[in-house]
Amino acid sequence: MAKKKQKQSFLKKILLRISGIFLISATIFIWMSCLFYHQQDSAINIISDAPIKNALGIYGAITADYALSGLGLIVPLFLIIVFRWGYDLVR
Repeated sequence: MAKKKQKQSFLKKILLRISGIFLISATIFIWMSCLFYHQQDSAINIISDAPIKNALGIYGAITADYALSGLGLIVPLFLIIVFRWGYDLVR
């Protein structure tokens, strides 16, 4: 019985760490895409023939557009909270 509980706690620990790594990675991606945001990049609500200037490509341009349109300038505060949550899961 004790081994089964240990095995479940080990799997739970691994899943929590993987979730934390995912949250940290997503936070870094969103932060970088917002950092390289350019208002003339093609996104969902902007159609442009100009080349994309976001360093992360079309995915970075779309992510930055959604993040800055949806949350506005509060994005850094939101990302700090999510990053800290991911760090706590990894630790």
